[in-house]
Amino acid sequence: MAKGGKKSKDAPKESASVAPRSYSAAAYDALMAGDAVTARRLAHELSAGKAGPDEANGVRKVAKELGSEGAPVAETPQGVALELIARTKAPPKAYLLAGVAALVYLVLLTLATTRY
Repeated sequence: MAKGGKKSKDAPKESASVAPRSYSAAAYDALMAGDAVTARRLAHELSAGKAGPDEANGVRKVAKELGSEGAPVAETPQGVALELIARTKAPPKAYLLAGVAALVYLVLLTLATTRY
């Protein structure tokens, strides 16, 4: 805020959550920016039936970007949403390794407490 309680002109404006013009394009942009959580949320909204005013063009462009010659992506909102959701899943290997580490820790802790 500027002097006297007035907002300065170059202060960032607070924007409410505005629906994107294309949920598929916004989800793809979030995925490419590394924000898997936002990409997954937008993909779930797209699969639930929400659509922006420019969704047809967005779906077409994203399907072209996500697909390959051997594995094309359907140029439908559902197809693009399912592909984005599949690409943002957390790999189960990390959870498996964490579980094994916790189990080893518990076994060692049990052995230490029963021995002494």
